[in-house]
Amino acid sequence: MVKKIRPENQSFDAVILIGHGSKKPDAAKNMEKIARRLKQQYSCRIVEPCYMSLNPPYFPEILTKCVCAGARKIIVSPYFLHDGFHIKHTITDLIKEGLKQNPGIKLFLGKSLGFDESIVDLVWKRICETNTRQHK
Repeated sequence: MVKKIRPENQSFDAVILIGHGSKKPDAAKNMEKIARRLKQQYSCRIVEPCYMSLNPPYFPEILTKCVCAGARKIIVSPYFLHDGFHIKHTITDLIKEGLKQNPGIKLFLGKSLGFDESIVDLVWKRICETNTRQHK
């Protein structure tokens, strides 16, 4: 069973940040930066980025890496704006398969980024940047 996370009630050993993946080689760099910052700013022992498709590392490989490093309670944090098909089906299926392959571990599926005031601010920042470039 895939469990929704309540961080205030859980202690965890690792975070797997999962994104879609891209044909563009540089696309992974931003997610890798976020993973590093999460590790540094929030003192997480293990934070690993992975992708569902198109470019490695993929979820099964990163899950194995976390388990081999001793992680038993792992948060799978989707790097997606909305709870669409990939979160409800693709990632959920990856988690179910990961649990079958690794008895004795617990995987907790986090929520999508969804709505947050900080995202409103970020969208406005991008609008302002576009406006500034337009007038140069």
